[in-house]
Amino acid sequence: MNGEFGVTQRDRLKQAFDAVQNERCVVVDVAKTAFIDSTILGSLLRLRADVIRNGGSFVLAAPSTMVQRLLDITMLTQIFDVRKDVDEIAGSATFRRIEVVSDETSLLQPPS
Repeated sequence: MNGEFGVTQRDRLKQAFDAVQNERCVVVDVAKTAFIDSTILGSLLRLRADVIRNGGSFVLAAPSTMVQRLLDITMLTQIFDVRKDVDEIAGSATFRRIEVVSDETSLLQPPS
């Protein structure tokens, strides 16, 4: 996930997530994720549940400082398998890579 993801990005992410929910190993690289809101966090939780229900594994890789802080505050590090980087997974699992780039204008900047 690359950029800032708020509620307006939910449908774009759902399409991407639907495409991978039956994969054996789903890795969501959040290194370039500048922002996610609670809607997107809920989408990640649903994807994780779908993947696990289908017998796969789900990993969040390389969380940005903001994403890591959110995971810590919400205590979701106890639910998500969080890895330092994608290379840590690449040697042990086969996974399909997709990229979702936000088309959101900055959610972190006040309007001018």
